[in-house]
Amino acid sequence: MKTKLLLLVCLVSGMSSQTVTLLAQGSLTPPGGAPAPTMRSLDQIDAKLEKRTPISSAPYPISQPGSYYLTGNVTATTGDAITVASNGVTIDLNGFTISSTSPTASGTAILLGNNIHDVTIRNGHIVSGTTVNGSNFSNGPGFVHGIRYTTNSVYNVLISDVTVSGCNSSGIDLAFGQTVVESCTVSVAGGYGITASTIRNCTAANIGLTAIYSNTVSGSSGSQVGPTNYYGVFGQSVINCYGISSAGFGIYGYSVLNSYGQTSTGTYGILGETIVGFY
Repeated sequence: MKTKLLLLVCLVSGMSSQTVTLLAQGSLTPPGGAPAPTMRSLDQIDAKLEKRTPISSAPYPISQPGSYYLTGNVTATTGDAITVASNGVTIDLNGFTISSTSPTASGTAILLGNNIHDVTIRNGHIVSGTTVNGSNFSNGPGFVHGIRYTTNSVYNVLISDVTVSGCNSSGIDLAFGQTVVESCTVSVAGGYGITASTIRNCTAANIGLTAIYSNTVSGSSGSQVGPTNYYGVFGQSVINCYGISSAGFGIYGYSVLNSYGQTSTGTYGILGETIVGFY
């Protein structure tokens, strides 16, 4: 400790005998005024890194593969809001809503073209104006369908974390072609609620025809309020599901495991070839 203190004193003493010249600094005021902000928002950074394309209005046709995202709520006046005519498309609704002001039911919120594949739609809402009274559905206003394919089947399609409400016909209709719908909710649809090859962790309530219609359905619930011969949940494999029907079967499946089915005026709560752990 003594050696270090002596060395420090020597250094200070040596510096004191030298002349130190201090130069005056220039003006600290930047030329041209205060600097403008240069930081970008997270959305701007994400868009640049991912090369995403913004969607800010409807109708909006997608004819090129890539990543697209909503910048805010989007409203169609009539017909389709977003049409997908290309494979390899991702649409991030970004937490926003697609709606329609059509006075009677018209078009589809997101329409997939013929033989479209490798498409992902996620994270947002589709709102329409159809209401239900008992088993009678109004004709709009708003959309006929929420998300739907055109005529020929689609495949390799994923829909996740999307809510759909008040559609005159189908909520989410992808048919069977390696299609997956997960963590989605459909409320009030005059036709089918959710249709896909695989449905998991979804809810469809106040549906005119079959609420949940799938090859493999798990962790989901469906409530059907329309005519006979339709189901709360229909699937080849039904696992951990709840199905209720006003006049048809609560659950109809080849293999039904740990599920609950109920019917108001129909014959069976659950009908299946193999039923295990039913309630």
